[in-house]
Amino acid sequence: MPMTDKKRKTDAAWKKRNLATIACKLYKNDAEKFRQYAAQQGKSVQSLLQGYVAQCIGPLEYHPGPGGEKSGDNSSNSEDN
Repeated sequence: MPMTDKKRKTDAAWKKRNLATIACKLYKNDAEKFRQYAAQQGKSVQSLLQGYVAQCIGPLEYHPGPGGEKSGDNSSNSEDN
């Protein structure tokens, strides 16, 4: 079932209030090597980076999103996956 415009706007507003993106710049060759490494581990780039953040600061917060999904799941951004 397609998402309604109201639901899309509500989700976008919730994400804007509750989520932040942390990024780094890499040379394309290095980024591709890391994507390949992630694939070899059977993980996404995002999950590896979230794991590293958790190692540095401790367990990450979990808040169900507006539809009950994990709040850190943002698979629409191809740079993160």
